[in-house]
Amino acid sequence: EPPGICEVKFRRGDQIKAMHRLDATLKVLDQDPEGNKEAIKAREDQLLPVYLQVAHEFADLHDRAGRMEAKGVIRKALEWKNSRKYFHSRLMRRLQEDQLRADFKSADASLTYDQITEELKALASDKYEDDEAFRAWASGAEDAIQARIKAVASNATAVSVEALLSGLDADARKALLAKLNA
Repeated sequence: EPPGICEVKFRRGDQIKAMHRLDATLKVLDQDPEGNKEAIKAREDQLLPVYLQVAHEFADLHDRAGRMEAKGVIRKALEWKNSRKYFHSRLMRRLQEDQLRADFKSADASLTYDQITEELKALASDKYEDDEAFRAWASGAEDAIQARIKAVASNATAVSVEALLSGLDADARKALLAKLNA
């Protein structure tokens, strides 16, 4: 929270140093600090609430939508009036994507989350980043998706068979392949 951050990062002493560095009146009074001790103290007390408020506002900026968007933490700021529609759409997309991920995982258990993401991005192309477009694409491209899942499953089976065959000696492998070809 901003008050907590300010207590640690921008303490009263730091605020007073900033006042003396930035305030024109304090700069003039600092020319004779002994003679203006009371005036300096009064000016510091007058400015302290303003500096504290500015410090709180500055510390709070990291939590604002604009800053979070600039840092890439969020895609875009959400308007309150559209929030229910947005979250419903986001939930439906995530459920659909999770089902597709499960289908890919069942086709090849060795696939990682990132590998499945790359598969989905390759299939959906530019629609992957837009929730509504992804949902529409996934609903209309079921045949292409299932074909890719079958290809992934075939590849996984081929890799498994190849690994099993490589464990056999040459004669046993030859005999097994002859038996399978018959």
